[in-house]
Amino acid sequence: MLKRKPTRLEFKEADDKEDLEQARKSASAAAAAAAAASSAESGGLFSSVLGMEVEVKLKLPGREAHEKVASSLKAFHEVTHMQENVFFDGANKELSSKRAVLRLRFYNGDGKCVVTFKGNAVIVDGISRGEELEEDIDVSLGRACVAEPWRLATTTCKLLNKVVADFACEDFVCLGGFRNVRTVFNWEGLKIELDETQYDFGTTYEVECESTDPERVREVLGDFLKSKGIEFTYSTKSKFAVFRSGKIE
Repeated sequence: MLKRKPTRLEFKEADDKEDLEQARKSASAAAAAAAAASSAESGGLFSSVLGMEVEVKLKLPGREAHEKVASSLKAFHEVTHMQENVFFDGANKELSSKRAVLRLRFYNGDGKCVVTFKGNAVIVDGISRGEELEEDIDVSLGRACVAEPWRLATTTCKLLNKVVADFACEDFVCLGGFRNVRTVFNWEGLKIELDETQYDFGTTYEVECESTDPERVREVLGDFLKSKGIEFTYSTKSKFAVFRSGKIE
């Protein structure tokens, strides 16, 4: 049987899809360049030691979609973390003025505490890129710093000491924070994190996956969610940005 020749409309649709994909790739490349440029402009922050965290972030519309994802991936469940996130800035906004974020994260109550520094994060089309450095600290020290933020400037933690030195922070203020239930799945070689983030002003749901090939992972995750009839959109804000805005869009 002879194959029908594509119509002009079909050729145009194919060209449109190709143009859209090319535009997305260009936007992704631009985001990576913007993150690198921002890092350079700020003196690199911790450029000599920081890695670049790159992750796919897909926003779910609500609890029902969250439950569908959890049900679809239950055979691949690895672990669930109850996270408490607390954020800090310099007393004179030394960190926020340079687009830097300092966080203490407590796992499962007082099971573990991690200090995280993030800088120059950029999110485009559901892909987040930014500098990140982490260090574990004693849980009791973390709790003491939440109660008395000035203690952040007096610890033996190498990361905190570098923040104090590089940003000239003599004192700190606690900005508050939020809780997050993170369910981790190991699926198709990907570490998928399903989040239920609980703010004082509401709850959001998100799928995240860190990767060195974010465009491919975004497509794989998107196809998976679509195959299960699960709606999603590309995240445009970090959890910290949502927290600081005080509202869910």
